[in-house]
Amino acid sequence: MLEAATAAPSAAHFHRNGHHVWRGFLDPDRVAGLRTLADDLLASDLALHTPESLRVFQLFRHGAPFVDLMNDPRLTELTDTLLGPHALMNDLSLNRVEPGAKPDRWHIDYPYNDMPQIVEGSLLALQCVLPLTPFSAESGATEFIPGSHQRFKQPPLSPGGTPLPAAAEPGDLIVLAASTWHRAGVNRTGLPRTAILLSFTEAWVRPMAEAPEPGPWSLTRAARVRLGMERA
Repeated sequence: MLEAATAAPSAAHFHRNGHHVWRGFLDPDRVAGLRTLADDLLASDLALHTPESLRVFQLFRHGAPFVDLMNDPRLTELTDTLLGPHALMNDLSLNRVEPGAKPDRWHIDYPYNDMPQIVEGSLLALQCVLPLTPFSAESGATEFIPGSHQRFKQPPLSPGGTPLPAAAEPGDLIVLAASTWHRAGVNRTGLPRTAILLSFTEAWVRPMAEAPEPGPWSLTRAARVRLGMERA
């Protein structure tokens, strides 16, 4: 069963389970505003089309609501608890899975996917998924292998076991250890499945990309630290 609550998980709980759903992380009005912005961006020339999904990266460049999400104090609470202080944000992007899109491959996320020899015994990073549309087994919700966050290796093409869909409502926050074997599910509905992805690493991990230039997204020291523009 997918672990869920209306608050952030404890460190001990999350290290043991490797997954959590924070129910009602965003209220419906805030979700609706982000959904409108997301639809516009995904229909624009900024959208990267792949066989599996549509993506738009660096959302902090595309409006104050995304910057507000990045700076949400509850995200800081979450990352402080699970990764320690001053965690870096390595991704803030849109992901849309269209009906009938090609299935995603099983994978793990940065920095584990960039290690010739994967480090064991530490959390290192989180992958968070914020649905803007309903996540279900039919709509292509993120699928993951429970307990796989402790295997510390790349998953095979067919990992075996029974994948668990991360069923969630718009505004819930799905939190996975970055070493969890996961993929986007197959969208068997007639509507697109849309989410915001946020990934975080411990403060000492090399950032996945170069820090951005100063802009409206870097008006506070906390935001600059979050984006790797400044050391804490």
